[in-house]
Amino acid sequence: MRTVFLTFLITISMLWVVSSCKKYADPPPYFEDDSTTAVVGQRKVLLIGIDGLPGKEFTALNLPTMMSMLQKGKYTLSNAVDDAVSTDAASWKTLLSGVSFAKHKVKDSTFESLNQPQEGQVGKSYPSLFYFIIRSARPDLKSRFISPWADMLNQLTPEVSVKVPVANDQAAKDSAVNVLKNKNDDLVIVHFNGAGIAGKANAFSAANTNYKAAVLKIDGYVNEIMTALKARPGYNKDENWLVIVTGTHGGIDNGYGGGSDDETLVPSIYYNEKFQKTEFVKADYSSAVISGRDAATVKASVDDDIGYYDIGTGNQTIQIKIEGGSAFNYPHFMGKNKRIYPNRLDNVY
Repeated sequence: MRTVFLTFLITISMLWVVSSCKKYADPPPYFEDDSTTAVVGQRKVLLIGIDGLPGKEFTALNLPTMMSMLQKGKYTLSNAVDDAVSTDAASWKTLLSGVSFAKHKVKDSTFESLNQPQEGQVGKSYPSLFYFIIRSARPDLKSRFISPWADMLNQLTPEVSVKVPVANDQAAKDSAVNVLKNKNDDLVIVHFNGAGIAGKANAFSAANTNYKAAVLKIDGYVNEIMTALKARPGYNKDENWLVIVTGTHGGIDNGYGGGSDDETLVPSIYYNEKFQKTEFVKADYSSAVISGRDAATVKASVDDDIGYYDIGTGNQTIQIKIEGGSAFNYPHFMGKNKRIYPNRLDNVY
């Protein structure tokens, strides 16, 4: 099963310092030898979101800055923004709230949920991560959101400390560099939309010259931002930075918004000076559509699976989606039970 945007949880875990009550006696101290020098400092997060960066095209794009970040990164090229919807509004709502489209139902630039509450009821808004920060044990944490999409800043993140609307990607980069040189924020989010614009005008493909040029320009902006970050006097000393670079959605041909892998699977890089290079790969899977019903005979079957479903002595994850048409008492769809199907020799259904 694909995981939808781990970014929200990882960001919160880096920033949210929650106090707890002592319930048990402390165990005796235990020390291990460690060859590394721990960075004891304030934890900070820089999140760079890039519209229109498909995971399937990442390697072919050969982006020098982002590729170099993999050497000290935990990363994946198949992070799923969602299973069904990958519009700009839906993707950013998912990224900032940690809730998939199936729940938040924000699809277009109005940022209004399709799940409107009934009269007299209160609907769930699924607020952004900034909402939880200001209600955490550290409400003093300073946050900043830089984006060329002013409506998103106002509609999705009203709780952010500082909103910075800018004209374009270059202005977003300039603002981020200035912030890292002169400010002391705890969470900085930078939004680039040039790749999404170029992909929609041309094609979301490394083979398209205009699209590749747009993504390479953003990669150069990321390089300037990283240079400014590493020039901070406290970087990797009394400041411990997690840098997250992630696509917000991909694209197929010159469109996006749907649920295909090209549109929903994006690269996500989690960079820290102490990380060792690790790629997280989504396990492949096989799919079969089976249907049928009968009180005495199993009609749901795959006649020629070429060994795909032969578990053997290994492990296999099975995901089943069931759509029921009529009402039955205790319908049996999978299990071992001679009473239900006594004529089956293997009794596996």
